[in-house]
Amino acid sequence: MSSPRLALRAAAVCAAFVYAAFGCLLAACTYTGPDSAPSSSGPAAMVPLERQVQLFLDDGAVSAVVQVRWPGGEWSRAYGVRDLASNASAQPTDRVQVASVTKTMTAVAVLKLVDDHLIGLDDPVNDVIPGFTAALHPPGPITVRQLLGHTSGIPEVNDALPHDVDFRPLMTQTLTMERGLQLAGTLPWPASHVGSFAYSNTNYLALGLLVQTLRRKPFADVMREEVFAPLGLKSTTLGHIDLHEADLLHGYVTLRGERIDTTDNTFLVGSPAAGAASTVADLNQFMAGIFQGKA
Repeated sequence: MSSPRLALRAAAVCAAFVYAAFGCLLAACTYTGPDSAPSSSGPAAMVPLERQVQLFLDDGAVSAVVQVRWPGGEWSRAYGVRDLASNASAQPTDRVQVASVTKTMTAVAVLKLVDDHLIGLDDPVNDVIPGFTAALHPPGPITVRQLLGHTSGIPEVNDALPHDVDFRPLMTQTLTMERGLQLAGTLPWPASHVGSFAYSNTNYLALGLLVQTLRRKPFADVMREEVFAPLGLKSTTLGHIDLHEADLLHGYVTLRGERIDTTDNTFLVGSPAAGAASTVADLNQFMAGIFQGKA
């Protein structure tokens, strides 16, 4: 996409993705300016970054993957283990759930709808997204721009989920986009909240339905055909994760002193808000594609 919405002019694009809840760190930096390499050469230039990674590991992270890339050069490292059962060493090419980085990917698909004149950024979605009005009872017209920028005031779906201490039963059921809107609709949506920033995963569940509706095909298919494939993201998926996948970084949370493997992504399968799994190299490729106008 060559739209000015995504073809941002930037000398350097750096992104750090921390999947703190599951104890995994992804850090990526893509440099696109005229200078072809960091000011310091060799591993010494990466010492501050490695120190930061060590802080995450000391704080309980099971693994960390880092990649720094510049024209003509790349520095990649992996730290920790893939999982606590095997203690196999993590590798720079391993895949990991990337949580809300998925939202940025979904936003690309939404902006392609705008570029294709299927909808405008300031067009209301109330009567376009199936079930939006019936499930959520919005206090007024809600636009694409408001959903993208978290200024719709839409209730947070997670606030409608059971808050039992043991979350494991919840993880065995997939939160579909439609079900997410229904759950969020059990919470109030005051008109006074519209226009103010408030981060809500529900925004992107709604946007996923928008993409699916206007493209007339499953959301995952749209993402694969219009975002992942064009940018060469060969290791990025939205489907169910195979827990026996060899090159998979497992994530964990601690519950009552017990370390629980939370890698099973049944709850988030296909989610436009948090459902993607990827590699640090793919994330670098994705971010570079956005800032170079290739998305």
